[in-house]
Amino acid sequence: MRILWLNWRDIKNPNAGGAEIMTHQTAKRLVKAGHTVTIITSKFKNCAHQDTIDGVKIIRKGNLFTCRIFAFLEYQRHFKNNV
Repeated sequence: MRILWLNWRDIKNPNAGGAEIMTHQTAKRLVKAGHTVTIITSKFKNCAHQDTIDGVKIIRKGNLFTCRIFAFLEYQRHFKNNV
C-alpha cells in the first residue's frame, strides 16, 4: 500500500512533540510491514526539503497552514491515479 500522510511537523522539526513521535513510529512500522509511506509536512528553518528517515519519505513544503495545500497537490500529482 502507498500511504500519503499529512502532519504539521515531522520528527526533525525543533518544535516536534508527542504527536510527531507517534506519527513517525507508526509510519516506521508501516514501512517495516512493506508499505511505502510519504509524509508531507511544513518547513522549518534550515531544513532539508526532502528527507528519508527510517524508510519514511518526508517532504517539507510551506508553513503550518499551507502544507495542507501542498499535500493535496502532491496527492493529485503522484498518488491519485495509483490508488
